[in-house]
Amino acid sequence: MNGSISHARQPASGYTDAIAVVGHYAAAPDSPKIPMVKLMRFSEALTHLPNVHATKTRKLFRDGFNDWANSLIGAGCQDRPLELDIGGALIDDAAYNEMYRKDGAIETSPRGAQFLIELYLEGRLPTKGEPMQPSEALLSYARTGETFAEIFEARRLVQNASRQADEEAKKARYATPEEISPSEFTYRLLNELFFHHKKKGYGVFSMVVGGVEVIKTVSRYCSNSGKNSDASVTFSWMDPDGTPRKLDKTSMFEGNRRNDEARNWGLPE
Repeated sequence: MNGSISHARQPASGYTDAIAVVGHYAAAPDSPKIPMVKLMRFSEALTHLPNVHATKTRKLFRDGFNDWANSLIGAGCQDRPLELDIGGALIDDAAYNEMYRKDGAIETSPRGAQFLIELYLEGRLPTKGEPMQPSEALLSYARTGETFAEIFEARRLVQNASRQADEEAKKARYATPEEISPSEFTYRLLNELFFHHKKKGYGVFSMVVGGVEVIKTVSRYCSNSGKNSDASVTFSWMDPDGTPRKLDKTSMFEGNRRNDEARNWGLPE
């Protein structure tokens, strides 16, 4: 739901035609949705509206919501939808949340920016003078008319596609271990590489990676109670110049009594 503004009274004289500015900057229906890199804060949006009284406008939005919320307390009308009167225009909850979304900082979506521009040009927001042309920065931001839901969904799809591309690239790389140089070795890379080639579990495993033999040693260690366990993992190899190398992860239980033959007496089986 994109939200709506219904006019309880007509806009200030002279501003009806100015609303065409919003339509002029709206995206065509088939315009591709590109996720916003940075959402605009409500306070920043107000700075792009010449002569707007920012303090009074913020108070209007904040107090309007608080008054509505307080009216629900003990009134038995918890299902009554939000409807705010902003200069004679009735704002529903969807439109309000596009203009004034509080998630840490208070942000405005491109769709919310369109609503805000409309209210401003109609003379419904508190101003210190006559409304004028909004800044190009705000008009450009409002151009796509994207809602928060559309932006977050587009971001999710981009992130999923990026993760999938990364996974495919990783699989392709791990399929050719001979092309991985020893200078690139990290614990994470070797661990994922051995897992990719099904060399997992407790024991000793080996692979030739980048022309050198890498030995993976996995040892199991238990807690003193015997109820929990984890493993120490060591990757060892010899560099082409003959230098021994090692990468490892220690077990949190390695130093426990149970894992020391000289001290493990009297513990539960």
